Amino acid sequence: MCIFPRLIQIYRKQGFEIRTGLNPYHFNNYRDAPFTAIYKKGEILLTGGISLQEIYFFECLFESFKPENIFIIGNAFGWSTVLMALLNPNGQVLALDAGIEGDFGIRLTNKIAEEEKLNIKVVKGFSPNDVAKTVAENFSTGIDFVFIDGLHTNEQQKLDFNAVFNLCHKNCIYVFHDVVNWKMMQSFQQIAAVSGRNADVLYRTPSGMGILYPDQVSIETKECIQAFSEKKEIIESLLESQIINHKIYVTILKFLPKWTIKLFKRMKHVVRR
Repeated sequence: MCIFPRLIQIYRKQGFEIRTGLNPYHFNNYRDAPFTAIYKKGEILLTGGISLQEIYFFECLFESFKPENIFIIGNAFGWSTVLMALLNPNGQVLALDAGIEGDFGIRLTNKIAEEEKLNIKVVKGFSPNDVAKTVAENFSTGIDFVFIDGLHTNEQQKLDFNAVFNLCHKNCIYVFHDVVNWKMMQSFQQIAAVSGRNADVLYRTPSGMGILYPDQVSIETKECIQAFSEKKEIIESLLESQIINHKIYVTILKFLPKWTIKLFKRMKHVVRR
């Protein structure tokens, strides 16, 4: 199921170009290079959409897991919302968004849904206050899949989860974007502890997404989640080695003359380019 080319073409039909999936090393270690941005006539409009690797994760996940009711908190310009609908043609996708740039993203996503005949509805509103009302007005049964990609703070992540938790089926799967990148591990671990579900951090996604899932998922779904996770000991070893390398680097700099440090930094910059 290769949805990515169609996703690109959908936005091109609307007059936009997409930047996504770039290697940070090619762009001065720009952290957000892997993530998706939308352009109009060469000018960037919005950024922060899920990355190409994360699209691949969802393609794998929805091969075996088939949710009927999908709820998204945080729509931006609709990149992930449209993706969810393309990957789940028999499902209903509902997104709640605060609205930015004059509700540009809400209008664009609903326009795409109409023209592409996708089962999508984006509603303007705020989490947690508008979650229960929005879900009740649009879903006749509980939620099967939740994607939380709203305001990236520990407090808001907990508010988003708490707002939707009691509206979901017991076998619902939850995915949280940017858990590692935006330092939301603390709240993710707290959410996991009260969720009654298995929890993993998907370190093999550029944003370090978090996922909660029940024991009852299929073997194929579990294998997909494991494939995008990483062994705890490997992560710890890698982090430790990076800390040691940084300490060595800082120690060396202390003993070098200032002109040497400037030259060294320039040389590193040239090598990266």
